[in-house]
Amino acid sequence: MGEQLNAIHAALAYIESHLKESITVADIAASAGYSLYHFIRTFNQTVHHTPYDYLIRRRLSEAALELFTSEQHIIDIALDYQFNNPETFSRAFKRMFKLQPSQWRERGEVPYRSLFPRFLPSYLEHINQMSSLKPALVEREKTFLLGLVRTGCEYTAELGLILTQTLKRVQSGEDKHGFYGVKSHAGKRGTLPCYFLGIETTSPEPPQPPLVIQALPAGLYARFLHEGKSDSLRLTLDYIYHAWLPQSGCGLADSIEVEFFGSEIPQEGKSG
Repeated sequence: MGEQLNAIHAALAYIESHLKESITVADIAASAGYSLYHFIRTFNQTVHHTPYDYLIRRRLSEAALELFTSEQHIIDIALDYQFNNPETFSRAFKRMFKLQPSQWRERGEVPYRSLFPRFLPSYLEHINQMSSLKPALVEREKTFLLGLVRTGCEYTAELGLILTQTLKRVQSGEDKHGFYGVKSHAGKRGTLPCYFLGIETTSPEPPQPPLVIQALPAGLYARFLHEGKSDSLRLTLDYIYHAWLPQSGCGLADSIEVEFFGSEIPQEGKSG
C-alpha cells in the first residue's frame, strides 16, 4: 500500500501543478509511473474518484474561488482552467455547485464544504486505513436535545466539562443514553457557525438557563463510524462531503452535522 499511495500522491501533485494546463489522464498516469489501465484502476480504488472527475472538480473549485477573489471576467477564468467555452464551463459549474458562475459570484461567500479540496497524503492514508467507508442509512424521528451551545464549529473538552457540571447543578433528570454534538453551519451572510453539546430529552419545553433545547429534524441520516482520534475527524468529514456524497445520489436536507459520542464525553485527541 505504501508504494501505491506514493504513486497516487505523485499523480495528485502533478494534477495540482497543471490545473491551468492542458493535460490528459495518460499524462497523469505517466507522472505516477503506471500504465494507463493500472493507473485508472488504482486511482479509483484509492481516491474514490476517477482521475478525470478529480481533475475537473479541482479545476472548478479553484475557478469558483477566483470568482470571489478576483475581478476577472468569467470567460477568462473558464479559459484559464481549460474549459473551451463559457457554455461548457457554466454547465459543469452548475452541476457541481447548483448555481451559475454569475450567481455564485453575486452570492459573495463560499457555502460550507462546497469547494473540492486537494487530497493530501494524510487524507489518503486515513481513508485507506478505515475498516468501513459505507454508512448505515437510518430513518430518525424528530428528537429534542438538552445542552449548551457555543459559537464555533468544533467540540472542545472545556465545553464537555461545563455541560457535565451544569447538568449536575440543575439536577437534570434526563436519562443520559449518550452525548450528541451538533454543528450548525453559517447560513445567511453575517451568521456564525455554532456547536451544540447535549443529551436527549423528552421535553421540548424551555429549560433552566444556560441550558437550551436543540431539535434534530426527522429524516434519513447517513451514519458513519469515525475511526481514529478526534483531531482526524476532519479527514472523515472530507471523505463524506467530497467522495461519498457526490456519488451517493443523496442530498443535504439541512446544514447540520450530528456527532454521537456514546455515554462518555471524549477528551480532545482521544479516539472517537
